[in-house]
Amino acid sequence: MAIDRRVVDSFVGNRITGDRTRIGWIGDLISQCLHSLQLVEVVVMSWLLEQPGYAIACGSLGAAAFGGAWLRTGNQRWLVVAATVVVGSGALVVLERWVETDREQVHSVLLTVVDAIERSDVDELLRHVHSDATDVQSDVKQHKGTITFETVDIKSNLVIRVDQHADVAIAEFNVMLVFQLRRERLRRTLARYVQVWFRRDGGRWRIDRYAHWHFTDGLRKRRPRMPAAIRTRGHAGRRNGEDVSLS
Repeated sequence: MAIDRRVVDSFVGNRITGDRTRIGWIGDLISQCLHSLQLVEVVVMSWLLEQPGYAIACGSLGAAAFGGAWLRTGNQRWLVVAATVVVGSGALVVLERWVETDREQVHSVLLTVVDAIERSDVDELLRHVHSDATDVQSDVKQHKGTITFETVDIKSNLVIRVDQHADVAIAEFNVMLVFQLRRERLRRTLARYVQVWFRRDGGRWRIDRYAHWHFTDGLRKRRPRMPAAIRTRGHAGRRNGEDVSLS
């Protein structure tokens, strides 16, 4: 019985296409898994570098446990393991002193900005504003000489989130402000919930956008959040309840 050549070609072609589809799907799955592992590695390393106390605690517990096992059994292997744990935890502590994570860099910039605001140092403040953030620059220049901040007290609910892939970070916190207007002698106190967006510029984090709401928003479980599209230029954010643009 003769076999139609077209049937064979069609079967083989469909088989090859199906294999390629499966190979492509497997490749995508492996790529996603590797990407997830890289994210986990970044998060874990940042956590260890920012919290050296955990490394010290783990090193102390590990040294005590393995050292105790060596004393009970006399096996030199436990002594080697205990020494390795001590050296490893010590290396993490030393590394924490040398390496500054993105979150720590953002925190440092935020504290520098707060200090500049309290000293009414406009030039220092503008040095930490992104060159494209013209609206922020205008706000700073507009309030120059019109208001004096005596205290800018960031509260303990400060949270800093960093997106390494988009080079974007956001700091959100409650703040207590003590200030005085130039035309008034009366000191005022104001509590607000603030979000400050940062963008990496030439290896340095600079302010790109800020927003503030009633202080109770910082105490709620569901707070106002940075839209996902913040990483793209021209996104419309919100400040003081009004739509504003990043461009």
